[in-house]
Amino acid sequence: MESALYQPVPDDLTLIETMRYDPDFGPVRGLLHLRRMARTARLLDLPFDMMQAAAHLDGGLDAGPQRLRLTFSRLSGMQVERAPMPAPASLWNVAIAADRINSRDPWLQVKTSRRALYDQSRAALPDNLQEWLFLNEKANWQKAASPISSCNAAIPC
Repeated sequence: MESALYQPVPDDLTLIETMRYDPDFGPVRGLLHLRRMARTARLLDLPFDMMQAAAHLDGGLDAGPQRLRLTFSRLSGMQVERAPMPAPASLWNVAIAADRINSRDPWLQVKTSRRALYDQSRAALPDNLQEWLFLNEKANWQKAASPISSCNAAIPC
């Protein structure tokens, strides 16, 4: 399958959204997460059913805050992983990653399993750090490595 983002889209490419589930309110910013996943699916020409995704987020939750990881791929379909939400850290120690990322990389606009750099960096994270921050070639902060804090940004360091 061809896409403006990548040609062809690998069958095993997985779309990823990670979010907090609050027992009183449901998935926090759940609609925004689902819309982003739907947008990514459209960009990649993948068949995505937002109602099916929403139904996956609603079922089988234990009491208490949860960390939900919703994934979708052509091979595996829709899946959700649930885990207790970790307690927030009062202070995070972060460092600038040695690797730079390309600000023109179209894959930065989507959340997929195409994230080898981030996974390798997280695996090598020293015990005294909670996060790597990635700068682009212009030395602007572009992305964080972990799923909980991953976000795109355009703010100078």
